[in-house]
Amino acid sequence: MAISPQSVAASQALHGRMSLCSWELGWRDLLLRSYDEPSEVESLVTAPTNDHLIVLVTRGGCEIEGLYAGKWQRARYAKGDIGMTAPGEEVSLRWWGAREQETLQLHIPASTLADVAKLDPSWTEEIRLPHQLTFPDPVVESVLLSLRRAVELKMPSLYADSAVHFLANHLLQFHARIRPMGSLGRDLGRMAIVDALMRSSLSFDLSLDALAAEVGLSKFHFLRVFKDTFGETPFQRLTRLRMERARVLLDDHARSVTDVALDCGYGNPGHFAVAFRRAYGVSPQAFRSRKSR
Repeated sequence: MAISPQSVAASQALHGRMSLCSWELGWRDLLLRSYDEPSEVESLVTAPTNDHLIVLVTRGGCEIEGLYAGKWQRARYAKGDIGMTAPGEEVSLRWWGAREQETLQLHIPASTLADVAKLDPSWTEEIRLPHQLTFPDPVVESVLLSLRRAVELKMPSLYADSAVHFLANHLLQFHARIRPMGSLGRDLGRMAIVDALMRSSLSFDLSLDALAAEVGLSKFHFLRVFKDTFGETPFQRLTRLRMERARVLLDDHARSVTDVALDCGYGNPGHFAVAFRRAYGVSPQAFRSRKSR
């Protein structure tokens, strides 16, 4: 299940500055890299590889055009947007107007996808994976962000192996065949909206009623679809997102712990401290002190 040499060498043709790479940890079941992208690129041609490539915008955005299967597609990239390049495909890209744009780029070996496909006897036809400029999927976004955290924390390759197999199964089950998406596609779109709302509203109260109403679902239906999509309840996800934001904000020593609590939606600093300790095993103050050593 090794990454192809073409994927390993792909960074040499890119215009961005690499800021993170899983290869350095010895991970070989996937390849994750983060790039600080230039504000404008007139022409970039990605070399075809045997791996499936997923690109997630993690900061900033731009106007972008891509030549996919002989047709130009245009989009406005923003944080959370995803593009995918299928194995064996070449893509021509150009973009402009980028401001502090950062991307995460994940290569998944074709052999991993094939091995996962063998586990389901219903997969009898050739696998065809997404190949397009924009492809919203909150599950894919969540997995890539989790993998980035794992690289930053220098977690072992076992974590990467588990994550890539989960992601391969998700891609095969939900996106591999060309077919009308029906209610599945609508549900994924709704959950993308909810996820974006959560991420942009971490300092505010978000009720279950408000989240369900945002996408026009009953609370019962919303809870079922949310759990099926993310593998966690809305409360669990919101808490995790708030704790991830808190970790970043605590690096700024000009902010008090109380200010960080408020920015993460906790009016009571004591409740914030309990949630943070439950997530990371230490108090916010102890976490800040340990990081500053």
